[in-house]
Amino acid sequence: MCFMCAATSTFDPGRHSDDPESATIFEGTDAPFSTSTPYTISVGDTFRGTIGSGDEMDIVRINLVAGQTYTFELLGSPSGGGTLSDPLLNLYNSSGGFITSNDDGGNGLESLITFTATSTGTYFLGADAFSANTGTYTLTTTTSTPPPPVAAGTLDELANYLTDGYWDNTNRAGRAFSTSSDNIISVNLTGLTAQGQALARWALEVWETVVNLNFVETVGSADITFDDNDSGAYAVSSVAGSTILSSDINVSTAWLSGSGTQIGTYSLQTYIHEIGHALGLGHQGGYNGSATYGTDETFSNDSWQISVMSYFDQTDNTTTSASFAYIVSLMMADVIAGQNLYGASTVTNGNTTWGANTNLGGYWATLFGELYNGVNSPSVAANSMSYTIFDNGGTDTFDLSTSTSDNRIDMRGGQFSNVNGLTGNVGIARGTVIENFIGGVGNDTVTGNDANNTITGGQGDDSIDGGAGTDTAVIAVNRSSVTVTDLGSGSVRIVSAFGTDVYDNVENFRFNDGTVTLAVLLGNTPTPTTGNDTIDGTSAAETIDGLAGNDSIRGLGGRDSLLGNAGSDTLLGGVGDDTLVGGGDADRLYGGSNNDRLLGGNGADTLFGDFGEDTLFGGAGNDLLRGNGGNDTLNGEAGNDILIGGNLFDRLDGGEGNDRLDGGTFADTLFGRDGDDTLLGGGGQDRMFGGNDNDSGEGGNGHDRFWGGFGNDTFIGAAGDDRAWGESGNDLLRGGGDNDTLYGGGGFDTLDGGVGNDELTGGGNADVFVFADGHGDDTITDFLATNGAEDINLSGVSAITDITDLLTNHILSSAGGNVVIDTGGGNTITLLGVNLADLDGSDFIF
Repeated sequence: MCFMCAATSTFDPGRHSDDPESATIFEGTDAPFSTSTPYTISVGDTFRGTIGSGDEMDIVRINLVAGQTYTFELLGSPSGGGTLSDPLLNLYNSSGGFITSNDDGGNGLESLITFTATSTGTYFLGADAFSANTGTYTLTTTTSTPPPPVAAGTLDELANYLTDGYWDNTNRAGRAFSTSSDNIISVNLTGLTAQGQALARWALEVWETVVNLNFVETVGSADITFDDNDSGAYAVSSVAGSTILSSDINVSTAWLSGSGTQIGTYSLQTYIHEIGHALGLGHQGGYNGSATYGTDETFSNDSWQISVMSYFDQTDNTTTSASFAYIVSLMMADVIAGQNLYGASTVTNGNTTWGANTNLGGYWATLFGELYNGVNSPSVAANSMSYTIFDNGGTDTFDLSTSTSDNRIDMRGGQFSNVNGLTGNVGIARGTVIENFIGGVGNDTVTGNDANNTITGGQGDDSIDGGAGTDTAVIAVNRSSVTVTDLGSGSVRIVSAFGTDVYDNVENFRFNDGTVTLAVLLGNTPTPTTGNDTIDGTSAAETIDGLAGNDSIRGLGGRDSLLGNAGSDTLLGGVGDDTLVGGGDADRLYGGSNNDRLLGGNGADTLFGDFGEDTLFGGAGNDLLRGNGGNDTLNGEAGNDILIGGNLFDRLDGGEGNDRLDGGTFADTLFGRDGDDTLLGGGGQDRMFGGNDNDSGEGGNGHDRFWGGFGNDTFIGAAGDDRAWGESGNDLLRGGGDNDTLYGGGGFDTLDGGVGNDELTGGGNADVFVFADGHGDDTITDFLATNGAEDINLSGVSAITDITDLLTNHILSSAGGNVVIDTGGGNTITLLGVNLADLDGSDFIF
């Protein structure tokens, strides 16, 4: 969590080696808190100075190179680098804008920042002290190698890092309060406002639900003292060996003003986090004060989804499949870590209902009342929230009966569920056994655990897998009103007034008029009929030909071949690697699970790959192809088709016609082929090939690649470091955000890098390069000043009015055969291989 934490104890002294070839610069006159500081140092130099008052910060200038990684350390008394007891180091950009800071990332209370420069130029280092400390310091600067990729941690590895690894990495011992005599931890909340006290009490109740501690409030000396006098949020502990003697927690009133005072806000998450420190937990990675995913993580799966002690929200972590949500409980790694220190709570030993209609009181009743019962409590924010269920015994129920979403529920310990429209936002702690589940009105997917589960799907078309154990499905209708189909291998489909449900590994079925076993239930299975047919297969592999007519054919189990033939048919493959052929007219084909092959044939067909690695062929007609789950291959073929990849890594080929291709999430490959095609990369690092005719591509998120091919093509990059090649034709290439590389190719092209530090290459013929305010530090590699038709469009740059203004006031450099133009606001355009004398008004548009 950004700037959430400071020190939790004193580090052991470390060591620091100076580069013998570097310079040591001493502060003579004061280094003011200003970008006009008189001190400039080089990488490898050492700067020694003094913090003389509590609010002083010394600023020094340093030049960095884009792409290079640097290490900056601010040393004080812990390592003998000075007398400053608790250094605080800050990093700023060329205009003095804040980039990052670090308090205790080095040895002891010393500061360390590892930073990869995003642009070449001037930066500023700010030497400061935590909590009004004063004294001398040493600032060192070195280059470093970016850390190698890290692996995901198991839950035990993550938990052990919280209790021991974090402290070991900074030469400190793991710590905890002694509970040998009792489990009471006294807390003093009198230093907080009423809002702060409410947040602290909620957070303490969260901890009491999981670990075997009893927090008791006092107004005097306490084991944990809360306050809000200092800025920011942090926890500090007094430690003797591995025993915590006392802890102090500070969360400022400004923090609450900025982050909210309700359940479901960052402020509550902050209190839960800081109490974790006060009880002996470190961070989930080797960071403190600030962190960047991709540089500072110790485990690749480090995020809020797994630990409230993480600094990375669910969307910061590019490997985590979870929606952004504030944390309102301990998460899976925290549960294990906290219980390793203090044992498990007995609060939930009885029969507990989690979610709607909860029988828990206090904090949990307020939270679940808001989330699932429509209470609209003023104590709960209208934010997305994530929590993990820890339960310690009894027969327990997860109740989502009020939900209207299509939920994906995994009742197994150590797994996450998708609840109320979010992904991966509800976890079941490892070792927790939830026996029962109640669904709402959505189309739910439920996976049971090894216990004897009772699962109520509710309304909607549900898919329920009971897993191991003797499980019971509850269907609140009379048995005689349902239609039952044997899908084979223990799978059954039941059509009732509540929907069409599929059950796997469920042994008993409870109706309003009684409970029967699966074997008894299957005695009522009807025989399929013919005509305008509705045909259900079996669990075996078979070939079903619908012949003429508008047929509905379900293959169910086995490797099936379903043939629709004439008519508008609906084919459902079900389980197994199936082949579905629509035939003539407009057909709907659903592959189901496993790896299916779908052929639409003639007509405007709709093909759904569903789960598995599917291959879809639209055939003739204007078709809609959806890959959905799995790594799918979609072929539009003839007609103006729509291809949507869905999840995972897909390959989309439009074929003939004016097609629309949408890769969906993850890294996809898109081929437009013939026709004026639209290619949408979506999430992930996508590769898009326009092919013939006039195509358009949009990169979306991720570092995308676009090749226009023949025709007058358009590319819009959006987020990510994109690369686009216009190739033949008169192309329009726009980079969007981040650092893009654009190649116009042949033709009269227009290149607009957008925001970020971009590289633009026009290619053959005469091209136009477009810039606007805030465009970044851009480079044109092949501008030909002697080509009267080639232009640089500065009409969107407010700082430059005409050619006289440009040549008089905005040429930063013309040395080395390159011209650097200052476009204002810290932005530049570098023209490679251009002589200043060749530039005139014909080269620019103002």
